[in-house]
Amino acid sequence: MSIDAQSNLESNLEFSKDKLGKALTNSYSPFSKFKVAACVRSSSGAHYYGCNVENSTYGATICAERTAIVKMISEEGPEAKITKVYVLTETDEAITPCGICRQNIYEFLEDRKKDIDVVSFSKDFKKEKVFSFLTLFPEGFKL
Repeated sequence: MSIDAQSNLESNLEFSKDKLGKALTNSYSPFSKFKVAACVRSSSGAHYYGCNVENSTYGATICAERTAIVKMISEEGPEAKITKVYVLTETDEAITPCGICRQNIYEFLEDRKKDIDVVSFSKDFKKEKVFSFLTLFPEGFKL
């Protein structure tokens, strides 16, 4: 692990609602107006935050969960694994990751038979709901 990656890991060992809220404000969502922020905790204990970034071609849009996963892999390498997921939106109810994001989360689970929590927050953290990932996505695709 690089010195920068080690420094990032040490500064991100605790989950932060402030950082998740900041990621939400950074969302680039001019087309859907649907802001999402996410955080993944890796098996190292580090937390990686991301937001959705839309594109006028729609297909080039990246969800918040996938942004956080890409940051985790780019910092820790391909052996990094997800142990928890957090999602924040501006909706009145807590929501779950979309299907593409569920598949991406599945790809980086430490053990595909062991469940992890997906913690979802509504607007301004007013509501919190914890989902079982394996209930949301019982059978993922794997080559």
